[in-house]
Amino acid sequence: MTPQLPEEATKAAPLLELRGVAKHYGSGAHRAPVLEGISLAIGEGEFVAVVGFSGTGKTTLVNLLAGLSTPDAGEVLLRGEPMREPGPDRGVVFQSYALLPWLTVLENVRLAVDAVAGERHRGERELRTKEIVALVGLSHASDKHPRELSGGMRQRVALARALAQDPQILLLDEPLGALDALTRANLQRELAAIALRQRKTVVLVTNDIDEALLLSDRVIPLEPGAAPGEPARIRASFPVAIPRPRDRAALNHDIEFRKLRNELTSHLLALGARRRAGRPIAPPPLPPLEPRVPGQGLPRVVR
Repeated sequence: MTPQLPEEATKAAPLLELRGVAKHYGSGAHRAPVLEGISLAIGEGEFVAVVGFSGTGKTTLVNLLAGLSTPDAGEVLLRGEPMREPGPDRGVVFQSYALLPWLTVLENVRLAVDAVAGERHRGERELRTKEIVALVGLSHASDKHPRELSGGMRQRVALARALAQDPQILLLDEPLGALDALTRANLQRELAAIALRQRKTVVLVTNDIDEALLLSDRVIPLEPGAAPGEPARIRASFPVAIPRPRDRAALNHDIEFRKLRNELTSHLLALGARRRAGRPIAPPPLPPLEPRVPGQGLPRVVR
């Protein structure tokens, strides 16, 4: 399959769009370009996965889409209008859980409900809070504090807090990266079900190709610069036309899945090879050592 150009992937009017976006940090001699010429259109109800190497600017991309950061060039559009600031229509789940440790599961989620529905009756807000906690499978732990929860359970609270705003768009910045394989698989299944049932538009940042193909409608590689100091770009888009619901075990035997995985892996390996070619890495010099004499401890560094 030939990957699409990003602008070809969404024919209908996009819900969320980046047009020629560039972003850098620092100034003068310390100016570090991170992203440049980023154009990406995301349709309503679409699940998009962004993959790439560490340090290429994936979190910066999420911050721009969330309105937590502003571009230095280009524009970020929401429903065709320039995005100026964060809003409750965008829920963000970060890599860290960022839960308030002195509050219970229910209280952490209630904060988010109160922030967007403070005008509603207290009973309505309480019912909404309990519904969201149940949605992520934590009703049995609603009175526990973060220190009493496993990593997977804490990440569910973070997801529940984002869903409590009833956002149209979910922005997920590697939310499952630190979890064990079984917990990660369970949360992947829940994410897929929530996105499908609630018709959310989702942007997932991940380093896991299988996860991207399991969950998304489209995979976007964020390509690193060919040499140090060069910004990342988006040049290709891989559509995932595998029918839903998708079963992880069955996908291993699916011809289309294996073909897509091979193509995406080859694409990323080629980018990695190009990046290494632009930045040759020499092994660090080792200090000269005297041979170890039996009974006299470790080798001694020659000064």
